[in-house]
Amino acid sequence: MTNLQTTNHGLQRMSQRGLTVSDIDLIMAVGCEVPDGVLVRRKDCDEIERRLKEIIARVKRLEGKRLVVCDGRLVTAYCQSACKRDPLSARKRDPLSRWRKVDRTRAFALRAA
Repeated sequence: MTNLQTTNHGLQRMSQRGLTVSDIDLIMAVGCEVPDGVLVRRKDCDEIERRLKEIIARVKRLEGKRLVVCDGRLVTAYCQSACKRDPLSARKRDPLSRWRKVDRTRAFALRAA
């Protein structure tokens, strides 16, 4: 929790109103100061939403970009081709794919014999 000291009354009200410690931290981070505390206004919510959308757009733009780092130093940066982006993608779809290939080959050899 933030540096706030919570009274028993405050803890009781948090419990009654479904507020968690992380909710209190978030209110303190994004809210604006008012004479008797901190308030999260519609304007504050809209601003946070706008910033998060910008971050999401930037992350999507960076999909497929790769950094090569060695000993804490950037060696190079490039756009990785789609087929090399996720070398485990075939195995993620079908974890037994390499065994199934062996089985198909064996079955094909048995049919030919």
